[in-house]
Amino acid sequence: MSNEVKFKATIIRNRFNSEDFKIYVADVNKQIYKDLKGNRNNEYILVGNTPNLIPDVEYDITAIPEINKKFGIQYKVKTVKRDKPTDYNSSKSFLDEVLNETQSEVLLSVYPNIIDKIVKNDLSDIDLQKTKGIKEPTFDKIKTKVIENFCLIELVEVFGGLIDLNVIRRLYNQYTNVNIVKKELKADPYKCLCKLSRVGFKTTDSILLNLEQQNIDNPDKFKFKFDYDLKYSIQRMKSCLNYILEENESSGNTKIGLKEVRQQCGKLVPECISLFVQVIKENSEDIYVDLETKQISSLESYNTEKDIAEFVKDMLKNPIVWNINTEVYREIDDISITDEQLSTLDMMCNNNIGILTAPAGSGKSASAKALINMLELNQKTYKLMTPTGASSKVLADYTNRKCGTIHRQLEYKPIKGKSPWGYNEERKLDVDIVIIDEFSMTDIFLFKHVIDAIDINKTKILFIFDSFQLPSVSCGNVAQDLLSSGIIPTVILTKIFRYAEGGLMQVVTKIRESESFLPSSFKGNHIFGTKKDFVFSELQQEKIPKQVLIIYNKLINDGYNPQDIMVLSSQNKGDYGTKAINKIIQQLIQNGKKHNFLMRGADTKFYKGDKIIQMTNNYKAKTPIGNEVAIFNGNTGVIIDVRYNDMDVQFDDCVITYGKEELNQIELGYCISIHKSQGASAKQVIVVAPKAHTFMMNSNLLYVGTTRAKERDYVIGNIATINSAIKKKENLNRDTWLKELLIA
Repeated sequence: MSNEVKFKATIIRNRFNSEDFKIYVADVNKQIYKDLKGNRNNEYILVGNTPNLIPDVEYDITAIPEINKKFGIQYKVKTVKRDKPTDYNSSKSFLDEVLNETQSEVLLSVYPNIIDKIVKNDLSDIDLQKTKGIKEPTFDKIKTKVIENFCLIELVEVFGGLIDLNVIRRLYNQYTNVNIVKKELKADPYKCLCKLSRVGFKTTDSILLNLEQQNIDNPDKFKFKFDYDLKYSIQRMKSCLNYILEENESSGNTKIGLKEVRQQCGKLVPECISLFVQVIKENSEDIYVDLETKQISSLESYNTEKDIAEFVKDMLKNPIVWNINTEVYREIDDISITDEQLSTLDMMCNNNIGILTAPAGSGKSASAKALINMLELNQKTYKLMTPTGASSKVLADYTNRKCGTIHRQLEYKPIKGKSPWGYNEERKLDVDIVIIDEFSMTDIFLFKHVIDAIDINKTKILFIFDSFQLPSVSCGNVAQDLLSSGIIPTVILTKIFRYAEGGLMQVVTKIRESESFLPSSFKGNHIFGTKKDFVFSELQQEKIPKQVLIIYNKLINDGYNPQDIMVLSSQNKGDYGTKAINKIIQQLIQNGKKHNFLMRGADTKFYKGDKIIQMTNNYKAKTPIGNEVAIFNGNTGVIIDVRYNDMDVQFDDCVITYGKEELNQIELGYCISIHKSQGASAKQVIVVAPKAHTFMMNSNLLYVGTTRAKERDYVIGNIATINSAIKKKENLNRDTWLKELLIA
């Protein structure tokens, strides 16, 4: 490229460092590189997604000059390279950057070619018993440094800086050898980038076609070439087909029309559409096609739903009958449950499988407690589980019994070379009944692991869910498909308790039934019910953030802590999304406090005292003393200590230590999305409903948001937006195989 510049630079210091962007101040020889210009402070600035560059080390740089509006000229790095050590002195100098002088000497005395051995991944004969003072953790640091400085840098150069360093790092982690990376990428580049490196198809296609074009335009510059015409290749057609099926599944569906798939492929990769039929025929191990209905899906999804359907049908056969007089268990917690609620007990005494579906306020928890009471008094064993950490805490709270996520109850723990599921097809759960609450959040793949662990000759299963809540984030519609099939014994609770109070339960019932609770012309504030447990404030959206702070501050002053308060938004981005609201609440909580913090990226700080939410399942989280524990998506905690490189977070039953590199697992948790809140609860809930969220908001989202409150719910926003949302329902229908497989 005409504006590329090449020069040698010695790193002075690192100014900013995140996972995918770094800023370095460098020194260059001004006599040699007279055309290079410094910024307004006469500094030479290198920026980009680079390996960790070492101060006082000289690198060969290929970069593109660019102008930063604030600081002036800087150099965006495309490739970076340093000389690999070739003798004892240069090797020792390199190792001294990681080790102390004695450790470097010890390592080189035993393995003088250690750097080459790491580069070639020739480590089978390494014996750390021979290297005094260098054990596994220290050796891992050495390996990381060698790989960063030579293996990854070589691959960046091979691909001309066109493939992102994070992608290259994931490829290297998969194959652990530069030559194998190049070989695999040449054989099936789309598989390498899409499947293994988790790059989207469109981005991958753009990168690879660009790489191929650069090879054509600059044949002497690039060190990597394909042996075939990528644009017209079967690899490209296959990857495009997989992309469309994956996109369909990311929308919740498990199947899609064959004609629609071909049309989409024709738009994305018209050059190789002639290979469409061939790809389908040659990939029957990955793709399922129903020729009668002309529907297509991944074979894994089809087989998973087929297994679920067969499980359900088997459970309906030969029911295990418990001869128990259920009337004895009508009284629970000094109340008498209704016939409707009691019928759940009868259903599970007479059937192997059942559904309890209940809207908010209809006594679902009382039904569950009565069932558990009956089980315990009749020496029946059970497991309580839910899809998420937050929902398992709610179930544990209202039953006052041990509960866990599906992952935890099935003893999920990744172990290399073994099944990560402790309970599985070979080791079944030894209980009389499994009870899954908030079941609508369970996708087909997670549920498949549940049925694998159930002995149909011993264990019954009960699904509990609110049919108006949101379906699973991942593909499938298990709860709705089971319910609508009509083949499973079902109890539907209809009586809404506390409806006559005119407060929260009446409002959420109206929302569920698509009835407005205030006219669209309403202005001002309105408090609902004898218990004043629902408050609506009509506000211009610009004033919403300030009103959130006013309410939040009042609740804190009234003795509530952040764990008692949940702020909800339908979006993550924008002025009224979770990220923006989290920042203003954080400022309120941290105001005047001089707490330590850790920085993630350019604009996210985590202070001592902040409320956070775990965004992924982590089965190998570390406690401060180094023990491994599991922490689950949706769990919330409070930061209790912050140090230079890590911090401790207190969750309900454990403390987890997060290093800087693990901060991408969490977000501030003062405000979360309504989707993320499903299954959770808090004493006080604030829902924001600005005009800007009109398109996103619907009655199901509003219903989920308002039903999170245990004591009081505040809704702040535009009543016209809310009334528009009340008329819209989430499309709970998904294109899946399961329902038709159930009734076939």
